[in-house]
Amino acid sequence: MDSTQSKRSVILPALPPEIWDCVFYHATYVTGTLVPEIYRQPSLLGPLYAQKYHPALREALVTKRCLVRVCKQWWHLATPYLYQSIYIGRARCLSSLYSTLMHSAAGTGTLMGTRPVGACTQRLDVAIRDHAVNPGAEFDSLAGVITCLPNLAIISFTITSNYSGFEMPDSVLGALQCSASSLRVFDWSTARLAPSTRRLSELLAKCAQLRILHCPQLKWSKALKPRNIVPTVEMLRLHALNPPFSLASDKDDIQDSEDNPTALRELIIDTHRDLGYWSDFIHYYGSRLTSIQLYTPCIHSPLVNGYLELVSGACPNLRRITLSVDHFSCIAHRNLVLPPVEYFGLRASRYQSPKFEFESLFSLLAELKTTTPSLRVVQLTDHHNVNCLLRSHPKLAARAIKRHLEAGSFRIEDQDGYPLEGSCS
Repeated sequence: MDSTQSKRSVILPALPPEIWDCVFYHATYVTGTLVPEIYRQPSLLGPLYAQKYHPALREALVTKRCLVRVCKQWWHLATPYLYQSIYIGRARCLSSLYSTLMHSAAGTGTLMGTRPVGACTQRLDVAIRDHAVNPGAEFDSLAGVITCLPNLAIISFTITSNYSGFEMPDSVLGALQCSASSLRVFDWSTARLAPSTRRLSELLAKCAQLRILHCPQLKWSKALKPRNIVPTVEMLRLHALNPPFSLASDKDDIQDSEDNPTALRELIIDTHRDLGYWSDFIHYYGSRLTSIQLYTPCIHSPLVNGYLELVSGACPNLRRITLSVDHFSCIAHRNLVLPPVEYFGLRASRYQSPKFEFESLFSLLAELKTTTPSLRVVQLTDHHNVNCLLRSHPKLAARAIKRHLEAGSFRIEDQDGYPLEGSCS
């Protein structure tokens, strides 16, 4: 018998498109980057969030590009995932992206007669890092891209390109108004392209569902009075109030905070300014706040106790407080007194810390057992700090954790919420 005749053709069963859809979802999803999971990541928004999640988003984008090239069936099924999260890392991609989205919206794209691919987009990361060639044309293309994304829920600007001296054009902020009703997270981490205060206030006024607002470059003035904060915003991060926020400066603007409905519960601020820049603001919203994060450069670490005293007096419902410092020793010997909170988060921006830095950290934690009896959890929120402690100083970590467990009144956790003693064993 001929060998070719003895071979039987094998016909594999075709998988239903619903199963492929489930496969593509799990193959491309990045945890913590879409609504509602991102609501549990607000403390990371900004550079820390980009450092943790942008590599995963770029890797997922590579996977999506491969999926749509396998065959026509996969192309149709995987295209919505390709455009679910758009990551713009280079300005030279803007023109082609805008053309694709525009043709799809007009019904003349490659998927004719189907839902526009821009309608699938939930997240847009503008992380342009290459050199600007024609800023005007690039901004126009960016505005066009945003106009084609009517269901956008998350917008993040982390541009590091050489746009120094430029202000973000009004056209980009105007384009965002097309998706203002669907925006849930507004993250403006770009320092070089400060938005116009007037146009930004106009945009925020239309963001009726906004939950998280991060805009360190926001200039606080009469154009953005306190009651103009979107009532639904739960987490607000600001770099400074400039000019200094003062309720007493305009008696017509004074209203009892209870008369102004707001969902604001978490505040993230930089303590590089004198307390006067924040005092009235914190007193105004203090009764609402349950969580505060303080970012403290080393040179301004003497201000920490003043901020903690302010928070203790103005925020009776506070349950969580987080400090981000340059290194642990800059706060370890300052008689740190926390408000009566249940959670204390701590991180140092210097990832490689010598032994004495962690000795200072554990000395501070020993003091907190007495000064803050309400404390239930202390968390090292940055994995770099945890890795440095466990890998570079394992003996110190083991001894300190053992002493803490013998007389500890609170749990020490790593960045993922697991007990630190489990990592020392």
